[in-house]
Amino acid sequence: MVAEYVEGGYETFDCNVAIPQYSRVKLVSGLIVEAGAEDAIGTVVAQTFAAGGIAPASVTVRLRTAQGTAIFVAAGAITAGAKVYAAASGQISATANAFPVGTAIDAATVEGDWIQVLPGGSNDIGAAGAGAYGLVELAASVAELTDSTGGTAGSTLAAIAAGATYDQADLVAVKNAIASLNASVSAILTNLKAAGSMASP
Repeated sequence: MVAEYVEGGYETFDCNVAIPQYSRVKLVSGLIVEAGAEDAIGTVVAQTFAAGGIAPASVTVRLRTAQGTAIFVAAGAITAGAKVYAAASGQISATANAFPVGTAIDAATVEGDWIQVLPGGSNDIGAAGAGAYGLVELAASVAELTDSTGGTAGSTLAAIAAGATYDQADLVAVKNAIASLNASVSAILTNLKAAGSMASP
């Protein structure tokens, strides 16, 4: 069998179920079906045949690699400028998960609204195997630690000698080291959240 490739942003596939226009879709056993909160290959450019139609029907899909903005179906209210993510029933939402879609250009009021989206995002963090459109961003919330050690944070971790016994100075050094590490981790988390690359808990 000779493989073919598509240089443009559209491809034709078979489908045997009704799918609303602009729904996100995936390929299963050679047929197009609605995608859930997961990877998708693109969106259908027109509603597929209605129930009772001839199956399988040929449908055109706007591939996720196509240039420019794209139209998606909102799962609910979405604010213009908000980052959007894959949702159930081929839709998108503002609820963060591991499958970012892009940034909403338009606002959505209710489920079923069509909105324009800029795929990908400048603050996305690359990771192999995740993210349906553009680079994946770290969406899982990570809470900052509360430092109750009583140590003093600093930019240097002092040497701690190993021995059979430890005195008060050794204990203070350990507490300071823990406080310093916690301060550094907290600073990293704060910067990631400020950049929009991590959701706040």
